Order: sequence, then structure tokens, then C-alpha cells
Amino acid sequence: MVALVSQRAAHNFAKNGYYPTDDATTNAIISHFVRTDNTVIRVLDPCIGEARAASNITYSISHKAKLYGVEYNRHRAELAQKYCDVLLRSDLFDTVISLNSFGLLFLNPPYGNLTSEHNGAITNYQKDYKRLEKIFYRFTIPSLQYNGILVLIIPFTQLDEMLSNWIASQFTDISIFTACDKQFKQIVIFGRKVRQNDIALQEKNDVKAKFKAIFEGKVVPDEIAVTNKPMYQIPEPESEIKSFYKLSFTDEELGQEVQKIGGLWNDFNLFFKKSCERKRKPLCKMSDWHLSLALAAGEINGIVKSNTGKTYIIKGDTYKSKSKNVENTLDDNGFIIESKTILTDKFVPSIKAWDFTPNSETFGSLFLISNRDNEPDELCEDDK
Repeated sequence: MVALVSQRAAHNFAKNGYYPTDDATTNAIISHFVRTDNTVIRVLDPCIGEARAASNITYSISHKAKLYGVEYNRHRAELAQKYCDVLLRSDLFDTVISLNSFGLLFLNPPYGNLTSEHNGAITNYQKDYKRLEKIFYRFTIPSLQYNGILVLIIPFTQLDEMLSNWIASQFTDISIFTACDKQFKQIVIFGRKVRQNDIALQEKNDVKAKFKAIFEGKVVPDEIAVTNKPMYQIPEPESEIKSFYKLSFTDEELGQEVQKIGGLWNDFNLFFKKSCERKRKPLCKMSDWHLSLALAAGEINGIVKSNTGKTYIIKGDTYKSKSKNVENTLDDNGFIIESKTILTDKFVPSIKAWDFTPNSETFGSLFLISNRDNEPDELCEDDK
């Protein structure tokens, strides 16, 4: 049976939803930013693809810029790696990215409805938003710092009331253009992120009305073009990036990380309390209380040799018991008029030894050291 697929659907499948920003639109976007060669800025592209557009924009604004990217596709991530300062090959929704950490968010999200293939953190959004454009917007906007600049590229058909209200409530100095490539009916939106209280109600309503007219097809924005009057300046970072990592690793990546840090073997002595230093004997005989504390702390363990040359594996522990004491109250004639039983908690040390002496008659037997005053080699057999 031959399945009939529309040309558009087949093309989308072949491209895996990947449509990079065209060069003409990219060059026009660059011209809208004030060039700041001596300023350190951070740029985030959460669906960076091959990083052609994001890297051109980033390094055209400042030579000291740092580009951070996320890309799910392995092949595209390998191509983007050489252009990014930091790149995560990961599903965006399996990442942790610091809030308010980037001066520019370049967001050209995937277009289309949410599919059943997505899971993980994206499930927090799928109940309310079915379109990927909205989900990517909601997930990434918190990473943009205040006064940071958003460049959002989406089809104008997705500029509905919900998305319009989000943008109008979070951004000011908004500009909107039609992309140079008309194939996907894209628009390019610029905006500067501010707190909602800093946006006047009239300004917000005006932006929403303009967006509504564009969404309904009544107004077509001007095509974006190269300008010699840039109006957007990317701010310097206000804080360090505390988090920019992914939550899941492939087997290959996990192996690389383990090899990089050497596993736990570098800290084996620390974690397993093994030391090459010679242990000194106590200055005086341990009391029951000292012995209990040492046992409870797990310090009485390991291999010991008795005075007779036997080898034991020692395991110490404590258990709580009750001591019973009866107090009687007598009358003047010597008769008991009241009897009171007092139960007092006490910690009882318990040390067991496993005979590991080669050729010993009791090799492999488990013993209980039942009397603390016994010599180390005087053991009472508990279990064979």
C-alpha cells in the first residue's frame, strides 16, 4: 500500500521541522542593534540549529559576546558546536537555565502543534498550550534579563490573543516586521523586557490592537530591511550564570563525564574512611560510653589481628536496652506500701567477628564478643 502524503507534510517530515532564518532577514536584524565591541554580552538561542543566524547576529554586535545554544538534533549540534561558547545537545525541556541571565534572546521556535513524542518538563505546558511557539516562548522568556532584548520569529497566524497579551504585558519598545522570506509567512518582533507595572495601560492596549490587526490579516507589517538607525542596545550581564545544563545524559556522554572526573576513585579514601596514617592506641581504657559512641559512629570495623595471630573481620554496633530497677516505699513498721519499677535506657555495645584466618578450624565462623573485658583473642562462638 502506498501512503499519500501532501507535499508540504512530506517536506516538513524531511526537514524535521527545521527552517533556519534566511540570510537577508538575519542581516536586517543585525542592523537594528547598536554595535558594542568592548561590551560583554550574552546571547541565548534555545533552538539554535546550525547556529548560522545566531552566530552572525551575536558576533556582529560585539566581539566579546558569548553565545549559548540548545539543539536537539545531533548533526546540527555538531555543526553548531564550533560557533557557540556553550552548547547543550538536548531537548530544551530537559534543561535547566538560569533566570534573568541573558541580554538577548533570539527565538525562532519550531512551528506546529505539540506531538505525543514530547514529554518531561513540556507536560507542564501541554494542558494549556498546544502550539510549540507558545510553549517555547513560555519556557525561555524567564531566562531573559530585564531590559534585555527579544527577537521572536513566528508565523503571523500564531499572533493570537493569548500570545499578543503575553508580549504586550512583558515588553516595551516593540517593533514588528515581515520577514524577507515569505514562504512561512513569518514576522519578526523586537521588544525590550520590562516589569509589567512599567508598561502603561494605553501602550499595552495599542500593541494588542496592532497585533490583532496583523493576526486577522488586516495589516501587513513592513518588510524588515537594513537600517542605519539602530534602536536596540543589548545590556551587559547583571549576574553570573548559575545554571546552564541538561538533566539527562546519553550513555556516551555519561562515559565521557565519568572519564573526565575519574569517578569516585579519587576520593575513595575520603568516602570509605580508609587512611594510610597509622592509628594510635587510646591513652586509657575505653569506658562503656566511649565504646558505644565509637560503635555507633561506625569506627570499630575492619580487619584486625589478635595476639595469637588470628585474623578477624570486625563489625561493631550498638543496640538500646532497658535496665529494670524496683524501688519500694516502706511504712514505719517496715511493710511495703508502694512499689515503683523504673526502666532506664542503656546502650549495649555489640561486636561481632568473622574468622578469616587461613587454615583455621573456625574459618568462616561468626563470633560474638560478649564481654568487653575479654582479651581480643578470647571469643565466644555465636554462630558457625
